[in-house]
Amino acid sequence: MNNANNPIISDMQAFRSEIFGLMDFRGMSYLMKRAPISNDPEARERLARTGDTSDEAISRRLKAAEKVSGMAQKEIAAHLGLSPTTLNSQVLSGRPSVKLMRYFYRSFRIDFNFILHGDLPQLPSNVQMELLAALGEREPS
Repeated sequence: MNNANNPIISDMQAFRSEIFGLMDFRGMSYLMKRAPISNDPEARERLARTGDTSDEAISRRLKAAEKVSGMAQKEIAAHLGLSPTTLNSQVLSGRPSVKLMRYFYRSFRIDFNFILHGDLPQLPSNVQMELLAALGEREPS
């Protein structure tokens, strides 16, 4: 029996997605606790700090991109052929290399415009939602 045509399975999957935030990203399912995302464009821009090109804002967006990737910095560094220390320095300083930004774009569809300027509209909607959820999480003190 095809699960897509089974209303019980379909309802269960919708329920599970709504309750647990089950997302399917690049073929990998994972659970992610997330805060409700506003549909208000101004609220989204505030969260993404659209137009803010400060090192702090870029660093925050890079951390969100890392979170969406589901990978540890060490893994990302290995993919890029960088030392983890170099990658960490780029993220914390808010000064990413072209190589890092290209990796986020090619692997996760997170482009330069978001990382450097906080622009969201050009991103796929599922990527926008994941980034906004990551940006909405409080950083540990």
